[in-house]
Amino acid sequence: AAAVPADLGAARYDRILDVHAAAMVALLEQDEPLGSVPSASPDPVARVLAHERRYWKRLLAVHALPEDTTLHADALIAVATLFGAGTEEGAIALLSATPTFEDTSLPLRRRHLRWASAVLQGGTGLHPLRPDRLGEEHVAHV
Repeated sequence: AAAVPADLGAARYDRILDVHAAAMVALLEQDEPLGSVPSASPDPVARVLAHERRYWKRLLAVHALPEDTTLHADALIAVATLFGAGTEEGAIALLSATPTFEDTSLPLRRRHLRWASAVLQGGTGLHPLRPDRLGEEHVAHV
C-alpha cells in the first residue's frame, strides 16, 4: 500500500488536484527501486510531471525521433500549452516561429506534431497539457 504523505495537512494540499497528484505519485513510485524515482522534488505536481516527461521520452523512439530531441519535445509541449493551434497548418506555423524549431526540417516538425498528438491526445493541431496545473508546471520548468 502507498504511504500517506506526512504533510497532508500542509497548505500545498489545499487544492484537490494537488491531493490527487500526491496520490498518483504514491502509486507510481511505490514499486520504484530506490534512486530511480524521476524527481526528488517534494511537490507532487512536479513529480507527476517528471513521470510524464519520462513517458514522453519513451514515445520519442516510437515516432522516429532521437532521444536528444527532448529540448524540442519540451519546447513543443510548452508552446502547445501556452498558445495551441486548431489545425496542423497552424501548428506547423507556430513551430516554425519557435526558436527551438527554426533550424528543423518540415518532415521533422511533422514527426514532432504526430508525437505531440499521441502525448497530448487532442487530435489535429496542438492542444495544451492537461490538467492545467501540469501545464503550468511544465511551462515554468521550460
